[in-house]
Amino acid sequence: EKQLIQILTGREVPSGGIPADVGIVCQNVATAAAVAEAVDQGRPLIGRITTLTGDAMTNKGNFDVLFGTPVSHLLAVGGYQPQKHERVIM
Repeated sequence: EKQLIQILTGREVPSGGIPADVGIVCQNVATAAAVAEAVDQGRPLIGRITTLTGDAMTNKGNFDVLFGTPVSHLLAVGGYQPQKHERVIM
């Protein structure tokens, strides 16, 4: 967030500071959408869009993932091939 503000506005959020300290409001699009759905439709936030990508994935893409989904399930859905990369970055 701080890097995005610096790039877009040239303003630097001080260490330990928040965007409002430099006159910026930064809103996460996913959070805004979740608030709108909760208020307008009474729909609780139960998941997030999650991106699976990289050379070790055979099924790359954006997936609607419920909170609590095991990482092992996501790796299976993505077709994770550990022989290509032994580490996963989350």
